[in-house]
Amino acid sequence: MKESELKKRVVVLFRKLTGGRTFMNNTGVGHVGTVASRTKSTITLKDSRVQQFGFGAGSADVIGIMPVVITPEMVGKTVGVFTAIETKKPGWSYRGTPHEMDQLNWLNMVKDRGGVGAFVQSSSDLENMIGGYCGRE
Repeated sequence: MKESELKKRVVVLFRKLTGGRTFMNNTGVGHVGTVASRTKSTITLKDSRVQQFGFGAGSADVIGIMPVVITPEMVGKTVGVFTAIETKKPGWSYRGTPHEMDQLNWLNMVKDRGGVGAFVQSSSDLENMIGGYCGRE
């Protein structure tokens, strides 16, 4: 079995067994910038910069969120909670652009499955987001 086929099976089985969600975490590096010129086989970029994709070298092929109900046997154990932080510059306000709607949908999906997620513009936003976790109230 090829690794690509195994990934597909793992994604389907994970969702079936847990009700959770998975995402392919393709990693790599490329260049982004303004297209200065283009031919059939070459694109030249102006003001280019390196852009990393995915969670980086060594990160898992598939990431996910698995809802876990805390049972009496688990009391006192540490359980990891998937966390998604969407940083925004101070003064930002949600306008409902397609990009912002995608970000909000992602954050809601994380929270719907037991994770923590929020738009964060400041340290206090972060503290409010994690307030019920890490021994904080």
